[in-house]
Amino acid sequence: MTFDREELKKLLKEKGFKSLEDFNAFMCEVSKYEVETLLESELTDRLGFEKCGQKTKATDNVRNGYTPKTVKSKFGEIDLDG
Repeated sequence: MTFDREELKKLLKEKGFKSLEDFNAFMCEVSKYEVETLLESELTDRLGFEKCGQKTKATDNVRNGYTPKTVKSKFGEIDLDG
C-alpha cells in the first residue's frame, strides 16, 4: 500500500500532531484496529462463518468471547480486545 504524499500531509495537519509521541500514539491506534481486523478475519476464515453466523453452518465450533492480548510493535505495546 502506498500513500499519496499530499493526502498524508493533509491527514497529519488535520490530526494536529505536535510531537513524535502524538504521531506514535496515532499509529498505535491504527495498528490496534488493523491487527484486530486481521485476527477477526482469520477467525472467520478458519471457522467458515461470520460472527453470529454459526446457526447457518452445522458445526460445534462457536465464537464464545475474546481474550485480551498485548502485542509489541514499532510504536510500543498494543492492547488488543480480541
